[in-house]
Amino acid sequence: MAGATRDSLGAMPSRRDARTYDLKDLRDRVMRESGGAVDDSIPQLAEADPELLGIAIVLPDGSVRTTEQADVAFSVQSAVKPFLFALALLDTDENRYLIPDLAQLPERDRTLFQRYIYW
Repeated sequence: MAGATRDSLGAMPSRRDARTYDLKDLRDRVMRESGGAVDDSIPQLAEADPELLGIAIVLPDGSVRTTEQADVAFSVQSAVKPFLFALALLDTDENRYLIPDLAQLPERDRTLFQRYIYW
């Protein structure tokens, strides 16, 4: 966002408008990070190119904003599970039946599950 005030770490203000947020600047800042390693525990992940980074967002009105490389295919592996779970919950009138028996979960997990997912 041109002219936006940044904090000492270069972060943008906390209220961001996805319609005007500077995705290119975000991508450029993230691309400067080079720590870590490619996960090789799954063959599809081991083949990932660490030099690729694309950002794509879909706004509530259905419009799509992207950066360069956003059209490159990649493997999402387990990262997709929460989204699939949310879709499954939306896809049934009796979504409470998709939720596991909470009594079988450890206390900490049961508390978090009830707080954020179970209704």
